[in-house]
Amino acid sequence: MVIPSSLKRLLTFKIKVPVLLVLCCSFLQFCSCDIFTAQVELESIFDLRKSVSGAVVEYLRQEELRLALVREKFEISSGLSRIGVVDNGEEYRKKLLPGEDVSISGESENYDILNPINAFLAIKALSVDLADLVKHAMDNTNMKSFNKLMESLSATRKFPDKDDLKGAAIALTRLQDTYLLKTEDLSEGCLQDDFCTVTLSVQDCIEIGRQNYQERSYDHAIPWFEEALRKLDEQESHLYLNSNNNETNLEIPIKRGPPKPTKTPFFTELSNQTRESQREEIIEYISWSNDIKNTLSVGKQFLAELTGIELDAFIDEVVKAAESQPTDGEAEDSYSTVLKKYEALCRGESRDFISQNPSLKCTLSTRANNPYFMIGPVKEEQLHVDPPLWVFHDVIYNSEIEVIKAISKPLFKTATVVNSATGGTEQSTTRISKSAWVINDDDDVVRRVNKRIMYLTNLDLYTAEDLQVANYGIGGMYLPHFDFSHTNETIKFLPKEEGNRIATLMFYMSDVRVGGGTAFPHLNLTIWPEKGAAAFWYNLKPDGRGDYRTQHGACPVLIGSKWGRFIF
Repeated sequence: MVIPSSLKRLLTFKIKVPVLLVLCCSFLQFCSCDIFTAQVELESIFDLRKSVSGAVVEYLRQEELRLALVREKFEISSGLSRIGVVDNGEEYRKKLLPGEDVSISGESENYDILNPINAFLAIKALSVDLADLVKHAMDNTNMKSFNKLMESLSATRKFPDKDDLKGAAIALTRLQDTYLLKTEDLSEGCLQDDFCTVTLSVQDCIEIGRQNYQERSYDHAIPWFEEALRKLDEQESHLYLNSNNNETNLEIPIKRGPPKPTKTPFFTELSNQTRESQREEIIEYISWSNDIKNTLSVGKQFLAELTGIELDAFIDEVVKAAESQPTDGEAEDSYSTVLKKYEALCRGESRDFISQNPSLKCTLSTRANNPYFMIGPVKEEQLHVDPPLWVFHDVIYNSEIEVIKAISKPLFKTATVVNSATGGTEQSTTRISKSAWVINDDDDVVRRVNKRIMYLTNLDLYTAEDLQVANYGIGGMYLPHFDFSHTNETIKFLPKEEGNRIATLMFYMSDVRVGGGTAFPHLNLTIWPEKGAAAFWYNLKPDGRGDYRTQHGACPVLIGSKWGRFIF
């Protein structure tokens, strides 16, 4: 069979469409840039999302215009658009010449061929009209423009990757754990009653569950799969009620969004297939998660009966032994207990020390009669006596904060922790933030603030480390840790001759609406971020040993952005 050239081009175009879509995505050079770990990075992707969304909307608008033109070409071609809709046998009889008698028999009789005009229209349709229609159908100018814009964005902007998606999903469940948030509230886009955003879709809930499933966090995965199933049932219930309402004209009080165009049967069927596919996927994930949980539970029980050892308690002991941290009877809690206290403190469940300890006070201090503070004394607040812990208020200015932020942003890298076995640094899920090191030579502001630090702490900065600036992203936090190195522990980036970290001064360079505090589990207190303030404590006792009571952690940021600046 000989295929007309115009039809060949149309068939070729059908094959090219998915290829073009693949090419459209191939230029997006994703990199593992850990966008989710810092708010400053997240701000950039919101701008990027706006640009991409605008490009997609414009592409769809242009495609709708192109398809409208293709439809117009089809409709004005009588030979293509009027087949099977014009004449039946009786109408043809009326159009025949007067007195001509033509017998018409059989259902398969093609009445079109009786009229030579139809023959002309058919020939014109397949020789000229089709070629014109195909020309417009094959016009990929819009796709080229869209690809060009996407290529430009990918060359100058960072796109998130799968690791960022995993990090963002796990961060949401971390916020759930710390702040006791309900899955249903989060799926409705609400962190607090007065702080809500877009409602999550069924597929969004499935994705959060899937990310936790892949991390073997089944206790977190199952509630999200169950929430996806609830939303799916709710959708189908609304569709059923809408269907009944349309058939019986009953007034049924259900939630409705803006009026939507009526779907064709094809799209309704496709939507039904999608929902059924989602339901099967959800049920399978829930089934596997429960099976694995049950298997682990049976295994733990069998191990306990066989050895007399509770697995969870055994793991806790192993972790404690691996840390090899002498406590001197000061911090004997297991790490799991420390984590529970840390999360409670992050939620604000701490004692009121002021009413319980009258020796705590707020003063206007000259910091041991330092001339620097004689005219403008420091607003000093003592939060704990033994070990001593202070907060100095309004000790760094907004103008200085902005300069330090500007210096830090280009230098940000994913924050690391010290590997106690090797002494080197590595990325860890216990610390979610980005950090940068700022030195004296970077700006006069840095030198001025460092000088102020010496006066505040009454310590020389000769062996101090460079200032470290940190910014926290989605659920950004740092689990309880020590700022000093432990006995027999070597930290490669700290020369031995410079000694251990005597003290920590931490500037808060932003206010945080909810979360982001600094929790001290062994002291049962939390310092909440206050822009311009600085917290100060000694990591070492007078004899040079580490004070394990100073173990602290940065609470996850629930709402807002947290900037901090540290010096050790």
